[in-house]
Amino acid sequence: MLSPIDLARKLSLFPAAGPFLIATGLALLLASIVFPVIPAVTAMAILTVGATEATLARYRYSPALPTIMLVHAPTYFSLYATFIAATLYVPVGLPAHTLSVRLALDLVASIPFMAIALRRIVVAQYLAAETRP
Repeated sequence: MLSPIDLARKLSLFPAAGPFLIATGLALLLASIVFPVIPAVTAMAILTVGATEATLARYRYSPALPTIMLVHAPTYFSLYATFIAATLYVPVGLPAHTLSVRLALDLVASIPFMAIALRRIVVAQYLAAETRP
């Protein structure tokens, strides 16, 4: 059995991780509006990790953590999927384009961030189940 203190230690990387990653992701998303060469999919992935960290930090002592994470995960993963779809979308009437190197690097660079977010969610669910009586 894990005590609430041990659970909190395992759930947090460092206290400011969530807000810092959210700010970084949002800054990159806003910059990608002006400069299209900035990777928007990776920015969304960074924002997802930040939101996951912030959620875990806020609700780490709450018995509702598993339920909150079950709502959090599909929300951010569907946003990520929407960003991928929007990035790969080619309007009807335009010639189909091939996947550019820049776009491929953006998609590949976002995968580790989403893997980190998924791992943090799975670990939180596991640890919350382990601490239940």
